[in-house]
Amino acid sequence: STPGPNGDSRFRTPLPTISRKRLRTYASVTDLQSQKRRRMSTTSFDGDKENEGRSGANLSLLDSPLDRFIPNRPKMNAPLQVTPRTNRISKQFGLLDDRILNFKDINESSNTNPSSKVIITNDVDTLHLLRKNASSLFNTIPPHKPTSVTENLLKKRQCLVVLDSPNIQPHIDAYPISWSKQNLIAVACGRDVYYQNLNTKSVAHLCRSQVSTSPIWAIQWAGKKRETYLASGMEDGYLQIWDAMRPVAEYDNGMIQRSVGDLVQTYHIAEEARVSVCAWADDGNTLAVGARDKKVSILDVRVEHVVGIAGTHRDKVLGMSWSSDGNFLASSDYGGNVYIWDKRAGKTLAEFGDQHPTHEKTFQALAWCSWKSDLLATGSYSPEGKIRIWSATTVGSHTSEPLQTIPLNTAVYSLQWSPHCKELLSTHGASFTPIHSRYTASSSTNDNQQVKAVLSPLTNSITVHDYPSGRRLMSLSNAHSNVVSHCCLGPNGQNVFTVSPAEETIKMWQVWRERPKPSKERSAFDKHLIR
Repeated sequence: STPGPNGDSRFRTPLPTISRKRLRTYASVTDLQSQKRRRMSTTSFDGDKENEGRSGANLSLLDSPLDRFIPNRPKMNAPLQVTPRTNRISKQFGLLDDRILNFKDINESSNTNPSSKVIITNDVDTLHLLRKNASSLFNTIPPHKPTSVTENLLKKRQCLVVLDSPNIQPHIDAYPISWSKQNLIAVACGRDVYYQNLNTKSVAHLCRSQVSTSPIWAIQWAGKKRETYLASGMEDGYLQIWDAMRPVAEYDNGMIQRSVGDLVQTYHIAEEARVSVCAWADDGNTLAVGARDKKVSILDVRVEHVVGIAGTHRDKVLGMSWSSDGNFLASSDYGGNVYIWDKRAGKTLAEFGDQHPTHEKTFQALAWCSWKSDLLATGSYSPEGKIRIWSATTVGSHTSEPLQTIPLNTAVYSLQWSPHCKELLSTHGASFTPIHSRYTASSSTNDNQQVKAVLSPLTNSITVHDYPSGRRLMSLSNAHSNVVSHCCLGPNGQNVFTVSPAEETIKMWQVWRERPKPSKERSAFDKHLIR
């Protein structure tokens, strides 16, 4: 018994000690001596008070939220392939490359006590940091796409060819360039049409308007079956079709071939109404023509007159495009309406666009997808500046909505789908931002929204979007010094020509690349010759 603090006696029963038989250790097998620490009996003294101060000093280390398998150091690089076992584990999880686990305590600089050298970390921040670093090891690397714009124009960001085009049509709504299947780029300059053979670099004068003194507004090469046919529409309502292949070529001053085209047909589309756009069908015989008289006329190059009228718009026709399979024809007007005509049924399949005729929204850019024939992309001017993607199979209902809308706040003048990957190219002009005021916000009947011109990365740019995510992959700012009004795709599907009427130049860009052909594996019969 021992006397207590008040003089009374306290009886403390000693704990029984259990005798254990000492086992043989690896140290006792050899001549080395075991370095085991001697056990201390709890009956000899009260260790609670003695360890009280020591446990308080190490409280922060014991309560650390860090994993015990990761050392509590500010920086640590732990390779994942050290031993054959860890190498096999890394192989199963796809971690055989040089990726390592990086750990750094973000609270080290602010929560460190220099006197005690004890790091007090935030539990939530540290655990979040550990999860973030560990999850980064399992992030999948995006697959390499040699056809994408990210591997072509995004890396080079330079044009391949620049051609001067003096006296080109200055209006941004015109279609002054076209690219044929035979790699001929044609440019309308005033009443004349010139083209350059990009294979031989030779320039030739194709034709000159004979029935009209008005300048040429739109030109378009034919499809596969009539690759040498070119249609040219004038401002006074005439349209002529020329054949660019003449067996005998005449030269002017020994440099430019003059008048190498033969006149095939001449049509009078409308009285004193501009031929604003024309589009060839894939069969090479059918030609759709839109004019300012709000009509969409159908021509057959084998017939000397207009075959029929596909329909009538509410406003002047502005844009037109055939689908890749030749079954649908899309046309737009200045009033913000888009019509889809079904060639097989001979009727209007759908009409969509602006429900308010007074709303200043204009659709010019129309592009059908080459690898999905029912997919249509449309682009609008100011004050909207959006790209919409529609499906011809779902827009027949009255409550049709676009599959996707990409707001850009920039005027969209032309669109082109890539035939090699799921990407969409757009050319732009001025950027703007809407002006919000209490008067325009309170008036629900005010359809003419006011905008203010601003500078943005999309101003006068060439932009490529991913489909179906709509993510912007590349934006080549200031591709031209002014509005990029029109573009056309080359026969290989890789290069794109753009035109800026204010510059009087056209530029060729390599935007995409053809999909590489898969290498054929050689069999044993190809490697060895059996006699």
